[in-house]
Amino acid sequence: YEAAGDALGPGRVYRDIGMMYDYHDDLDNAEKYLQKSKAALEAVPQDPNAKQFGDFPTKNAELGITIAKIGLLQLRRELFEQAEQSMMEGLALIRKAGHPHYEITTLMHLGSLYFATKQYDHMLAYLEAALGLIYEHELQTVHTRRLAQIWGLIAHGYLACENPEAARHFAEKSFAVINKLSQSAQAPLLKDIQAAQLKQNLSGV
Repeated sequence: YEAAGDALGPGRVYRDIGMMYDYHDDLDNAEKYLQKSKAALEAVPQDPNAKQFGDFPTKNAELGITIAKIGLLQLRRELFEQAEQSMMEGLALIRKAGHPHYEITTLMHLGSLYFATKQYDHMLAYLEAALGLIYEHELQTVHTRRLAQIWGLIAHGYLACENPEAARHFAEKSFAVINKLSQSAQAPLLKDIQAAQLKQNLSGV
């Protein structure tokens, strides 16, 4: 990337490495590489005339999603206040760049945070905002798995808000998508939406 003159490339690669360590539950190395990503991206001069073309976001978007991923790591460590601060900081940068894919991702991370902290009204607000962006930009076919994840988490939110009919509706939509996937693809989604707990809670209402 450096040889090709792509100033943002190294920061992207460091982030991807950090995310892979996170996926494999090596949180220390995940943090190490996410912080390297943040430092590399912060060091890139901001071109005030830079524009975003297609899938090539500006520095703000790349830095923003790295900071949001740091927030997700903090969530895994149950550092909830730090996670919220990082995710909000990342979201603000992403919105400056106008990058819908990264904005959807960060809104989903915030939904997961508020699910973990049992702030269900906040959770529903951010997840429904993510859902709205997917439909606004006609990304349903691109984000099929994310839709399943959002619907599953929204189901939990409506259960907590004592609306079992809405909860069942969104749970059914989520499971309809998940059940069409391979077993390996289903596993992380079922974990993310706490599927067993969701089914148990639905059976009791």
